[in-house]
Amino acid sequence: MRKFVLSFVAVLTAVVMRAGADPAFDSFKQICVDAHANADKALATADQLGWMPIPKMMLDQFPKGEFNDPRGRLRSTDDEFILVVLAHGAPLFSPDVEVQICAVAVMPGRPQGFDKLAAELAGVEKETISDKPAYIWREENGKHIKVERNAPDLKKYVANGNLNFLVALGRPKLSMVMLAVPGAASAKP
Repeated sequence: MRKFVLSFVAVLTAVVMRAGADPAFDSFKQICVDAHANADKALATADQLGWMPIPKMMLDQFPKGEFNDPRGRLRSTDDEFILVVLAHGAPLFSPDVEVQICAVAVMPGRPQGFDKLAAELAGVEKETISDKPAYIWREENGKHIKVERNAPDLKKYVANGNLNFLVALGRPKLSMVMLAVPGAASAKP
């Protein structure tokens, strides 16, 4: 009987923990964060997971000017539509710094957005940039260390690729979370 109770508690715990998970944010971690925003790696992971390419007509709607060569994948469920978009550009850290971005967007949006999940992932104090919660950090011995936007060492962290910029956006129609890291664009298929 004790074994049955322990098994039941384990199953119930797994169900409760999964109920608190967010499939779109889980996809962000698995595709964008694990690939450190590298487009080729992120797209390969999405392809392995069975995501479909985003049609060119949809990608052509991506805002021009800030980011270039958008690519992406999509999937849908009965309740939502999830996009993974990858691009590169130079608007975040400084005009002369190339960054790679990997973003996950979900429609319809989450009422609470991804703010809480982004804060937990970043593990550093947030900043507000254009009314959006943003997190900037470098990694040291597996820990996230907050970096101020105007820090004197910012260029050093950019140069060695040890800078992460995470933004979360929540709106009724669309919620999005984006990781940007310094680095040259990967090869386009």
